[in-house]
Amino acid sequence: MDFLRGILLIPLILVNVGIGVTNQLDSGFYLHAKPPVTTENNNGMRLTEGGQVGPWVLRIMDGNEFACGAAYFSALYALTSANCMHSHRSKLKALSVEFLDSKQNYREDSFALIHTVFVPKEWRFPETLMDVAVVKLSNRLRGNFHKFVKLWSKPLSTNNSISVVACESAENVRIEGLTMLNRMDCESQYGSLILDQTLVCAKQFKRTSACMFSPGCPVTSGDQLCGIVAWGPACKKPGMPGIFTDIHQVSRFIHRAISGKGRSTAHRKSKLDSDIVPEWHAGFLLSR
Repeated sequence: MDFLRGILLIPLILVNVGIGVTNQLDSGFYLHAKPPVTTENNNGMRLTEGGQVGPWVLRIMDGNEFACGAAYFSALYALTSANCMHSHRSKLKALSVEFLDSKQNYREDSFALIHTVFVPKEWRFPETLMDVAVVKLSNRLRGNFHKFVKLWSKPLSTNNSISVVACESAENVRIEGLTMLNRMDCESQYGSLILDQTLVCAKQFKRTSACMFSPGCPVTSGDQLCGIVAWGPACKKPGMPGIFTDIHQVSRFIHRAISGKGRSTAHRKSKLDSDIVPEWHAGFLLSR
């Protein structure tokens, strides 16, 4: 009789477990779950669609329009393309920074304004040498307990397994595997003037109708940041390979910008400029 009673109690126990899980989900647990993804395989070429990207992927927005991609590196700092930020320099005060999936958890502190932009002393618009910017935020981004990105510690050219995140649209997140190109193959399509020493070049495994190379978007190896999509014509000329700033080659600048070591004086602004844009620092002269 006791055995039969135990059998009859099993459904009740399972129902209670189900209710407990449902309550946990309702209390906000679902915010940590990754949305579903789909993967196409075509003769060994892979395209992954969905939201399974690093929780540190950011978008810099001009109102409702995408401006630049970015990566959340520490509480008050994001990493992006210097050329991309320069192209929006006249309206930096109007730009905001948000998580790629911010619509899933909208809060007042789920976005930030731009406080300061640091760019390397060696960089000149629109050249691609040291095309990286460290963006200081007005406040820490909060929400889904997002983690910060870690930097890849080796040269990007030695990595055979990298992917680019198309971070322009929160509704159509895409991750595409990349194949590294040697400099000769890349220069045959771009020309040697655009390919500076801090850049690497790669092409997509699979051609897609949408652009995968929006400036500032992250290039990843696993869950680490190994590159930043550099400013280039890849999106305007379908079939062109993407060009990326090698994080390994600019990591010293990133750490010095955040620590303040070697920081030069701020770029002088006119009285009119100071009322329009946040601070723009013309970077650091790094000793080699």
